[in-house]
Amino acid sequence: MMDRLGLEQQVRDGMPVRALSLEGAALQGMDCAGGVFERVDFRAANLTGARFADCVFDHCRFGHAVLADARVTGSQFLNCDMEQADWSASTLQSVSFVDCRAPHARFTRAALDSLNVLKGDLAGSVFDHARLALSFFDEANVAGASFNACTLHKVFFHRVDLRQTPFREASFDNAIFAECNLSGQALSGQTLLRCQFIECDMSEVCFENAHLPHTGFPGSLLAGARFDGARAASACFYRARAERIQCRDADMPGTIWSEARIDHADFSRAQLRGSQFHKAQGRAARFDAARLEAVDFTGATLHDARFDDASFERTLFHRAESEERPWSDKEGARDADEELYAAEQWSSRRASRTPAA
Repeated sequence: MMDRLGLEQQVRDGMPVRALSLEGAALQGMDCAGGVFERVDFRAANLTGARFADCVFDHCRFGHAVLADARVTGSQFLNCDMEQADWSASTLQSVSFVDCRAPHARFTRAALDSLNVLKGDLAGSVFDHARLALSFFDEANVAGASFNACTLHKVFFHRVDLRQTPFREASFDNAIFAECNLSGQALSGQTLLRCQFIECDMSEVCFENAHLPHTGFPGSLLAGARFDGARAASACFYRARAERIQCRDADMPGTIWSEARIDHADFSRAQLRGSQFHKAQGRAARFDAARLEAVDFTGATLHDARFDDASFERTLFHRAESEERPWSDKEGARDADEELYAAEQWSSRRASRTPAA
């Protein structure tokens, strides 16, 4: 079996390492730059503290290998098997895992900067206490993986099923989730700063008492989601499908609900100052005792909506639809915006005079 020094020399000589068995080898502190490894067997090898820079690993096997404290930069792992590999406290920078199998791998306390995981299997893997930045998970299987107490900064999940992936005590900053399934996730009391959930399934998700400033949920499914007591200033729910969403006692000033579906939603005692509900569908929604200063319901559908004990001040219901119009006799509620109405009339007349092309 080739030893560490011989392997390092072969890489320095610019020779690819092919079809070599290093199963169980003692390769602690191995240092390779620019190496190409094809179908090399590293199973159960001890690679603690190894250094790999600008390397390519193609169809290599790392099952049960120990890569704790390893430092890997600018490298690619293509179709590799890393089942139960130990990457604890490792540093991976500008590294790609492409179609790799890494079920039950351990990345505990790892520093993962610009890690790209493209497809592949990470089911049951452990990222607890890891630091992820500028990383990308694209259609990867992370069922049963855990990101507990993890720090995620500018991490992008695309088409990833996260229903069975716990994020307990994790912190999120500028993370993006696109077309992901997070239904039933429990994120109560956690902090998600400036995150985006784009067209995700988040039905029944729990954000109770969470801190969600400037977080967006455009086009996402939030049916039955719970935001009770959440702090979500300037959050965006544009075109969200949020039937039965619960936002009781939530602090949500400046939120955007334009064209959202909020039928049977509950905003009781919520702070909604300066929020917009343009063309929202809010049948049977409840705004009991809600703070509605400078809230704009222009064009909203509010049949059977309740506003018991709500506070109004410059609250606009221009062209809002409701048979009961329970706000019509409330001080501070405006049934129409005369300037906006005049502008609409002018625009309509101008359009009617414009000859068809």
